[in-house]
Amino acid sequence: MKILFITSQPPSATGSGGELRSFYFLRAMAQFADVHCVFSSPSPDASFSDIESLAVLGVSAISREEFGPGSARLTRGGRLNEIYSLLRREPWSVADYASEQLRTALHSLVDKLEFDVIIARHTTSAYWFLRDKGLAAYLPRLIVDVDDVKVGREISQSPRVRLDRWMEFLFHRRLAKAGAVTTASDDDKVYIERLAISDHCVVVPNIYIPPDEHFSRHGVNELNLSEKYILFCGQMSYGPNEEGLRYFINDIWPILSGMDPDLQCLVIGRGGSEALAAAAREAGLDYRGEVASTAPYYSAARAAIVPLLSGFGTRIKILESLYCGTPVVSTSKGAEGLAVSNDRDILLADTAGEFSAAVIKILQMTPDQLTTRIANGRELITRHYSEDAVVNGLREAIHLLDRSPS
Repeated sequence: MKILFITSQPPSATGSGGELRSFYFLRAMAQFADVHCVFSSPSPDASFSDIESLAVLGVSAISREEFGPGSARLTRGGRLNEIYSLLRREPWSVADYASEQLRTALHSLVDKLEFDVIIARHTTSAYWFLRDKGLAAYLPRLIVDVDDVKVGREISQSPRVRLDRWMEFLFHRRLAKAGAVTTASDDDKVYIERLAISDHCVVVPNIYIPPDEHFSRHGVNELNLSEKYILFCGQMSYGPNEEGLRYFINDIWPILSGMDPDLQCLVIGRGGSEALAAAAREAGLDYRGEVASTAPYYSAARAAIVPLLSGFGTRIKILESLYCGTPVVSTSKGAEGLAVSNDRDILLADTAGEFSAAVIKILQMTPDQLTTRIANGRELITRHYSEDAVVNGLREAIHLLDRSPS
């Protein structure tokens, strides 16, 4: 079987969120198929430090640089481009992926290599299959991963953003043309089926596999950390992560630091603004931004915190915490979609006071209590979030293609 995998996020064994999900998809597919990967990102990472990891998996990587230079955006610019997208009822962010170079490359690839299955990691990566009549013939072979399909319902501030999210919803409705869709949780599957986005939906859960020595770039002894710290980890350019960190800084940290003045909070993750970093440091947090590998930081932390108030996503940060043996305190929203039990696998808290008390509870646990909590978390991963779950989910989605209407 030959599979074309299209992703806007360079797959990375040491990345976060969508980068890890893309990597795990490729790792799973490489077990039963000949896989070719195309990066559709409008801003590809020229260094792409994990390109060698795909070669190890036996995946053929095709970057945007291999099919011609040029902007990823439509030739129309600024306000005119937004008006054009509005007339087509497409979200403005989609224009970033409406590259003629990408369309030409996809035509060439599907005609020349005759793929049995095409998988697009994110709706925007499926753009040309949903819009180009010349690629429409491949829709019955197309699987689209829509792990963030509900995000537009949550993040709505200005009228302009609300309009863009509404157009994003309309664009998602086009997924009914695809052979199948995959998503990260049962909750998202219910949402997708209820809104008739697709009748052929399969849950492919997120997982966490620790990077082996081939990918390890940072030792614990190099971290220069305090002995008593909690960890916030996330891609700060993602709105809900920034919102969650600001909620922690403004509402939770004043209470928590008053309860335990010796406690430190470390913040890691790329993409944050200077204003966010300044706010964190002014509040007394140790804001470090991007790090080479997150696992050592999780392993050394007394607890991981996930104070999210909105958004939908991969939730891999919680799985990584549990695998590393780090107790987790999260809001209900932050753990949404995961099969976790409160006060068994993690602690859930939805007010600033409850969140602070939950962190203190973990800090005061006895060694036996911590051992039990760590064992519960790892059992959860083994039971629900193993690599076999990804392999089986993708196989099921591919099987659905044979039953989808042409």
